Amino acid sequence: MLLPNVYRLGHSLGYGIQTWMKHPHMFSIVEQFENFDIWQLPVGYKDWWWNAATNDPIHVIVETSLLAFVVYLLILTRNKDYKNVEEQKLTQKEQDDLLEEWKTMGRASLAPSSLNT
Repeated sequence: MLLPNVYRLGHSLGYGIQTWMKHPHMFSIVEQFENFDIWQLPVGYKDWWWNAATNDPIHVIVETSLLAFVVYLLILTRNKDYKNVEEQKLTQKEQDDLLEEWKTMGRASLAPSSLNT
């Protein structure tokens, strides 16, 4: 069932590109935003959100929770792994031990031996 959907998606994309190449004036971004007012965005978003919340509150709750989680991941967990860089570095003795082990045991193959033909 996946292949027919992928085929339809590719066909639609190809048709859209073909139409755009034949009639580029139909897809002018400037014409679409001639009467655009940036100060109306908060009002429009509030109206859209309130309409969505009244029509499908479960959807809004799930979507808001996911958005809050993404904001949490982006802001609050940022750079926690990199604060203690000195603790993550190997000491000179650990580096020497690893190098000695690599020299004596040799490098291990990345693939099983049956695939190394």
